[in-house]
Amino acid sequence: MAFNTLVSSAELAAHLGDWRIFDCRHDLAKPELGAELYREAHIPGALFASLDRDLSGPKTGKNGRHPLPDAKTFGAWLGRQGLKRGDQVVCYDAANGAMAARLWWMLRWVGHDEVAVLDGGFAKWQAEGRAVTAEVPRIVATRCSMRARRRAIAASRSRSIRSPAASRGRSTASTWTTCAATGASSHPMT
Repeated sequence: MAFNTLVSSAELAAHLGDWRIFDCRHDLAKPELGAELYREAHIPGALFASLDRDLSGPKTGKNGRHPLPDAKTFGAWLGRQGLKRGDQVVCYDAANGAMAARLWWMLRWVGHDEVAVLDGGFAKWQAEGRAVTAEVPRIVATRCSMRARRRAIAASRSRSIRSPAASRGRSTASTWTTCAATGASSHPMT
């Protein structure tokens, strides 16, 4: 059974070693904090996915703070992480899932539907007293070619809940919503 929305900490604990896990912790105000936290402790078997380095493309000054990478570049990164078609992936972040949801969406964008977000994130995992480690797993790279789904591209370009300033790539007080595709029109939540 593939999980494709949320997965519980108990379910993940039962599949450690079988499933692919990505730590997506990130702090917009302190971009290196996620990597530091990963080096200190993470769920066993987890690899780190940097929002700035791995889950974003080059900035042009007109495409926002975290523009999507192209699908080919993203696929190459997934291959370096050892991902194979059919692997169950679980993404987590510090707690609320906002950062993990980006990798969840990106994997689905390129056709990898076996992906779920850890319900409650690392905070819940730790609060339950589950195993953590500082050991970085050894992986064997794979060849992972990905193509963006046309429907996902069209949907992501159609609307953004970002403010007009954030849509133009300017930092705003509420920048947590700044991950929409280039060309999206602004429809902020008010």
